Amino acid sequence: MKEIARLEEQRKELELEQKKREDEAAERERRAQILREQEELRLAEVRKIEQEKRAEEERRAAEEQRIAEEAEARRIQEEEEARRLAKEEEAARLEEEAELARQAREAKAAQ
Repeated sequence: MKEIARLEEQRKELELEQKKREDEAAERERRAQILREQEELRLAEVRKIEQEKRAEEERRAAEEQRIAEEAEARRIQEEEEARRLAKEEEAARLEEEAELARQAREAKAAQ
């Protein structure tokens, strides 16, 4: 009888130890899961920040491109305007020379 009681007590102790090990393993797994979730959140935040940086860089590059294109368009327009003015000035000068030549001919003919 004593032997049965001792074995029963030993079985209960073993069950308690097994339960304790299972609880500890479950706690370790729970902590590991929390750490994995925290790491996933951290990585998601890092990806979000990197994506925001890329988007900002793309916006900045697009703005710089737009400004460069506008500057090039202004430069071309200014060059065209300068050529147009030069042609007008040349035409006016030639017209003035023709008028002076005509006046000179008329003055010479009048003499």
